[in-house]
Amino acid sequence: MVYHAVPGKVQNLESVFEGVSGLQDKHGLKVVGYWTPKSEDPARRDTFVYLLDHSDRATAEKNWQALHADPLFTPFRQAAIPLIRQKDSEYLVDAVYMSSAFYSSFKRRSRSSAS
Repeated sequence: MVYHAVPGKVQNLESVFEGVSGLQDKHGLKVVGYWTPKSEDPARRDTFVYLLDHSDRATAEKNWQALHADPLFTPFRQAAIPLIRQKDSEYLVDAVYMSSAFYSSFKRRSRSSAS
C-alpha cells in the first residue's frame, strides 16, 4: 500500500497507522513493515508505504472487509481521510498485490517457516 499524503502530513498519517496496527493484526492483516521516504524528491516526500503478507488473495480480501467493518476502525479512517491527497474525488492510494520472485529472500524465509 502506498498512501500519498497531503503535503506536510505524512507524519500525521504515520501516527494514524501506528494506532490502527493492532486492529490490522486482529483481523489477520500481517504487516511486514511501514516506511516513510528519506528522499527530498517532491514525488516521494509525502508518501507512506506499508507491506502486508497475505496467504492468498481471497483471504486478503476477507481480512480487509473484516477490518473495515470493525467499529473500532472508524475513528482511524476518519483521522486518515483529511491526510490523504485526492484527485478527482478519489483518494491517492496505490494498492498492489504482488508475488515474491522465487529467488527472493522473503520467499525463502516464508517457505522455510511454513514447514
